[in-house]
Amino acid sequence: MRVITGKWRGRTLETIDSRSTRPMRDRIKGSVFNMVQSRIAGSKVLDLFAGSGALGIECLSRDASYVVFCEKNPEAVKVIQKNLRGIPENTYSIYCDDYLQVLAKCKDKGLKFDLVFLDPPFASNFAEEALYWMHQYKLLAPNACIVWEHQANKILQEIEKSYIITLDRTYGVSQVKLLEHNP
Repeated sequence: MRVITGKWRGRTLETIDSRSTRPMRDRIKGSVFNMVQSRIAGSKVLDLFAGSGALGIECLSRDASYVVFCEKNPEAVKVIQKNLRGIPENTYSIYCDDYLQVLAKCKDKGLKFDLVFLDPPFASNFAEEALYWMHQYKLLAPNACIVWEHQANKILQEIEKSYIITLDRTYGVSQVKLLEHNP
């Protein structure tokens, strides 16, 4: 896996060999970044369920101002730390904690995100819960964009009414939704 473009274009990224992480496939990643490219420069990004950190690192490479990485698996956090070597430490923070705890910490710090990547385990309802709490905690800037990858044809719980689905694409077994926050 590599960084697609930007300051660290071509940089090789390590991944964790585990069933608990599922990196976004390159074809999907390229397509997603084509969709959100205009939103990245200068943005604050939340990479929830970060895995290897590839999505957040891609944003840093494309001039995001700050990225919060959230990953519960300590082995994956070590991989994120390795992948971030050489990237200025004042441009990111890493949390090895449950996503609900991280969202609460972001609230306490007064963070507002312009772009969020939600790529939780396919068999969970973590994304719906995260969307609810991001809205409740007021963690999203006006018109924030959320990129949500989930299993294709998954029956979804009701999405918080303050989100509008602006795009919905299927890539084999994965489906990607772009949501816009409209408080």
